Amino acid sequence: MRIFIYPIICILFLLFSFLSIQPLSQCLGFFVFFLLPGLLLIQNLRPRAGIVEKLTYGFAISTSISVVTFLTLGLFLKLSEVIFIIPLALLVISAPSTLELRPLRGIKKMRREKLFYILMFSLLIRTILLLQIHTIIGHDVGRFSIISHTLVLKDKITLDLRPYDDAKGFFYFPAAFIIPTILELIGFDPIFGVTIFLITTSIFGILAFYLLILRIFGKQLALRAAFFYAFLFDPILHLGIFGIFPNAMSIFFVILSMITLYEILNGKETNIWISSLIFFGIYAFHLYPILMLFIFTLALISEKILLEGLRTIKIALSKFPTILLIVLVLSAPHLLLSRDYLPISFRKENIADLMMFAYERINWQISEKLLYSLAGTPLGGLISPLSIASFIFLLLTAPTLYKKAPFLLLFCLYAFIFSFLVISEFNLVRSVIALWFIYPVVLSLLLRKWKANFLILLLFFWIESQSPLFLMWYFWSSKPEDVPWIINPSFFETIQFIKGNIPQNSKFLIDGGGAGCTGATPSYGERIFPLTSREIFFFTNYCWADYDRKIYEHKVEIYRRISIDPDDEEAILELKKYGVTHIYIGREHLALNPELFLKSQKHYEVIYQKDGEYIFQIK
Repeated sequence: MRIFIYPIICILFLLFSFLSIQPLSQCLGFFVFFLLPGLLLIQNLRPRAGIVEKLTYGFAISTSISVVTFLTLGLFLKLSEVIFIIPLALLVISAPSTLELRPLRGIKKMRREKLFYILMFSLLIRTILLLQIHTIIGHDVGRFSIISHTLVLKDKITLDLRPYDDAKGFFYFPAAFIIPTILELIGFDPIFGVTIFLITTSIFGILAFYLLILRIFGKQLALRAAFFYAFLFDPILHLGIFGIFPNAMSIFFVILSMITLYEILNGKETNIWISSLIFFGIYAFHLYPILMLFIFTLALISEKILLEGLRTIKIALSKFPTILLIVLVLSAPHLLLSRDYLPISFRKENIADLMMFAYERINWQISEKLLYSLAGTPLGGLISPLSIASFIFLLLTAPTLYKKAPFLLLFCLYAFIFSFLVISEFNLVRSVIALWFIYPVVLSLLLRKWKANFLILLLFFWIESQSPLFLMWYFWSSKPEDVPWIINPSFFETIQFIKGNIPQNSKFLIDGGGAGCTGATPSYGERIFPLTSREIFFFTNYCWADYDRKIYEHKVEIYRRISIDPDDEEAILELKKYGVTHIYIGREHLALNPELFLKSQKHYEVIYQKDGEYIFQIK
């Protein structure tokens, strides 16, 4: 039996969006933009692919197609039109396509597989984490939602964020702001939408890792490796949950690119179009994780040269010029749009800002750098006992790896050397997670009993490590004041108050100024704009955006004076000239002391005060 499910979904999404019926339009929109295009392509290019491969590649390909299509059309059309044009186009394309019900038995059969239980338990853990943190932690999601919300308000793709932000232009990887834009247009608030997208990417990342190990070692070891990856070493979840979501989501495409490279270098058939869309996904989110792919490729090539000579390599690599050309064409709209702003990140003042984050690591001893390269985490400088134990297991399993997949040993060596060399660089230090792709494999080589492995997992609720199990227990057992970087529920109550009680044309000065390379608000005040459409008095100098330096310095000076003396008449007058009507101070205030503003009844009126959250109106 066959059903026309794809066009039906497109029609329902268009209908529910027109009638503003949520959350049905949100769920269907997520499917239309992030699963449907890829499933259609996979169904035609890889009709014999299994259900796991179809779903994983379907999600990856759909994301790449949606990013490049939305960005390109958004340069010429209104975004409010693009969000309906794409589903209409998919409706036409998918009209003759039917979904045979027989392959759906693959999902039913999968329910009896260990992989299904791994995914369900993984989803449960990630759902609990989501309930604990409410949204992604950190400031990246806030500042990219500022961009996406600006685009929604302007109804076009533009790099000039004025008047909503001071940036005259910027250079960043397109999916970082296109994904929240799409999510907002289909009904999500952009910050919660990106959080859902991250959890989804993390789950598909488990499947991608399973497919990679499946090709190298076979099904049984791939299942165990996916088990350890999901609960102990998931770099997508680890980076993404702390706010570095562009890097995190790029890693998903890196894993799929590893599969492509492994197949190409082993003489297996690969589809150039699918491979190109996967490689484009890395560029779309962030290029830094591609360094791990280079290390993986170097290890594969080294093995091939040692065992088979150069001839095999030349034949295999002949496909790459075509793939790279297609990736370049897909990237062209973004590169042409933002080419003038590409050098911004390399300005001396921006490099100096980033070096501030790496200052401590610059002074590390060699022994500290060696240990961090083997067992470090990319955030917080934590040396993980889990990684130390895994490295010991790596030494124990080295003979087995040498027999079955010697290139993985080379990958470990190259990854360790690379991490050691770049340990002092703020962004590249995240490459320490390269070894996280090997550690699940070595654990699965030694720990073969499923029941024992589940019992071992229990230990990691209490052992400080990169495991999501520890993170979940830490949030569960800690008091709110012990984890100030978690968004307190009182913040969302404040947002609701702003929506219902403060005029749309209001403008906020927020404690901390904004979220950028040189400053941030620990209370996440920069999220006020994408969540309420109320403007923010920004002065933070992002290291990837073009600002007027004089205006930036002037705003910093106003903020400094207000923080010292809220009754500074001249500073208050300057704020009013910029249109500032309200001041927001959150639970974890940085420079603005609410007690000082409460005392100043001449210039300020407190209109909201609850659970450490304050809103003052300037008289």
